[in-house]
Amino acid sequence: MDRDIVTPSDLFELSQTTFSLGTARSMAMAGAFTSLGADLTSMAINPAGLGMYRHSDISITPMMSFARSKGNAPEYGRNSRDRFSMANIGVVINAYEGSRSLISLNVGFGYNRIADFNYDYGFVRQNQ
Repeated sequence: MDRDIVTPSDLFELSQTTFSLGTARSMAMAGAFTSLGADLTSMAINPAGLGMYRHSDISITPMMSFARSKGNAPEYGRNSRDRFSMANIGVVINAYEGSRSLISLNVGFGYNRIADFNYDYGFVRQNQ
């Protein structure tokens, strides 16, 4: 038996299926932007990315998630859950922009949602 083979079920267990972290830009890139700057999510991963800002910036990223399921058995019915959450709220202030030894000074404050452990699913059966 070869233990080096990765089965499809192993790939599913190791994969991330939701990217509900930070700004819409970081979610679109699946969180793979550690060296990318000028994004408020980069404050949590690489604070040096704030050096890319040349102007002040405000970012608010609201998020809606919809969960729906329908079973083949009519007694289980339909289940749904809709949730609202904030993925990112932040501000970067360009305090100084110059051309001498200090080129720019940026200060940032932000909230980045990095994980969601609030997934709670269930089913209902009526007329037992």
